[in-house]
Amino acid sequence: MAARLTCLKSRTTPPIDANQARSHPRVLGLLPFNGDIESMFNSDRMSEELHALKVDVTRLLSTAGEEMFESSKDRAEALADQIRAALTELGETVDEEQEQLQGLVADRPITSLASAFALGVVVGFMLRRH
Repeated sequence: MAARLTCLKSRTTPPIDANQARSHPRVLGLLPFNGDIESMFNSDRMSEELHALKVDVTRLLSTAGEEMFESSKDRAEALADQIRAALTELGETVDEEQEQLQGLVADRPITSLASAFALGVVVGFMLRRH
């Protein structure tokens, strides 16, 4: 008990030899330490685990990437359909307005010519100032 009080007072942990480490398992970070130092630093095992992790991450990313691609593709197709519909409607509206404008010009040719001349003069003055 005196050694334990000394540890608390000095705020340091006494050194642990390999036999004590095997008999008293400790937790190192989040990984359990079973007292076998050699297995903790086994580079072959670590490289195998890192390779398995790499394979898992690659598989997850490719799956997520494929899902994102499909989702984006579906959205792009829906947007393209909406644009096609809007352009078709715009084309029909322009055709209707063109017919109406042609009828208006045919009914009043002198007024149309005077309006076009006045518009040309206004645009000319505006372009000259800039």
